[in-house]
Amino acid sequence: MVVNDNAVEFMLKCYGNTELVANHIIEKSVWDKEKKSFKGVLDNVFPNAKLSPDPQDILEYHNTRNALYHEALPLSVEPGQLKDYISTSKVLLKELFMRDLTETEWKHRVAQARLGLATTKKSTLIEYEKVDDNHIKVTSENLVTKEIDAILLVVYGYARILGQNPSQEELEASLSFSGHPISPRTRLQNQLGQLRHRKLLNSKELSLTRKGMEMLAKKFFIPQE
Repeated sequence: MVVNDNAVEFMLKCYGNTELVANHIIEKSVWDKEKKSFKGVLDNVFPNAKLSPDPQDILEYHNTRNALYHEALPLSVEPGQLKDYISTSKVLLKELFMRDLTETEWKHRVAQARLGLATTKKSTLIEYEKVDDNHIKVTSENLVTKEIDAILLVVYGYARILGQNPSQEELEASLSFSGHPISPRTRLQNQLGQLRHRKLLNSKELSLTRKGMEMLAKKFFIPQE
């Protein structure tokens, strides 16, 4: 709730600065005074931008956020309320700046926000894409340099995205799709043998052991749906 409300306030003030003041719809001195309160921001931006959400709803969300953040009260937010506010923020983004995020783009930004909030140590954000019914692709903003990491990430992601364990051929192809081809095949087989010896992979199938899962969790940030 706090993060989403901060984003909404930033969007509204940004619009005021770049559109209302810059286009001389509101005098800068007036805007500087009005934007000191959230209600003043709403009262000036909503009528000029002709926004469809109800400003009173947003003010109530903002007041809830303030109670959560500033007051020593045992408050919580219902998931449905937060979901509604997130939906409203998407509408504001589209109506204020003509920016309509795809579901993939939205999930990517949510994952980045979670990474920033959930970890104190810098972790590599990992995301997955389905290539087809037999292959996946691992994407990351930072290069995954170790072959064993790439193998574990593909094995984990394959089960997560496609709901089954990969064959060696499917693993090999998915590694290539992910930008981590391992050749010749004997090299991949040797790596799989080492991972099993270290008890990171199960012996009879291409799936991670508990130890393998724990290793990934320490090194990477993989958002959970």
